[in-house]
Amino acid sequence: MAILKSILAITAALLVTLPPSSSASACGCPPFWTPFGDNCYRFFTFENVTWDVAEMHCRGFSVPCSETKTLSLGHLASIHSQEEHDFLTVLYDTTRNKRVATRVWIGLTDEDVEGAWRWSDGSDVTFTSWGSGQPNNYDGNQDCVSFNTKFGYNWNDLHCGIENEFTVESFICKLPLW
Repeated sequence: MAILKSILAITAALLVTLPPSSSASACGCPPFWTPFGDNCYRFFTFENVTWDVAEMHCRGFSVPCSETKTLSLGHLASIHSQEEHDFLTVLYDTTRNKRVATRVWIGLTDEDVEGAWRWSDGSDVTFTSWGSGQPNNYDGNQDCVSFNTKFGYNWNDLHCGIENEFTVESFICKLPLW
């Protein structure tokens, strides 16, 4: 019973709508998305999803009431602080499908230039949480990043496709707060 109460308390805390950013046009997160800071997040699960398919899925979401009057598309999540990383790990643990899926795509890639990591949303890489010995570009073809629940949510570079020796079944999309 105590565990259930703890889970409910964490879930309720995650679902509380945070105050919108100071911009007058901010109007919250879409249904089924969770706010944190100035962004909204949502996990998706698909069998054997490639990094590119996950990124395209995230780009299918947009912010309709942006102050810039330009359509702002979603992307795989960029992570810029330990606090944001911790938020995503708690969110993942409390909302994911409880299958064995342990690898989750995030928006970090070095597909363009080996070793020059960039976020798919174009933001600067200001924080990393690499696992021990990572990134290692094993076999010369690991250009996309996932975190792994079995290894403390540390990041690992993997092959971007489904030829990957490890199945990636989840990903996190991120949108600017509406």
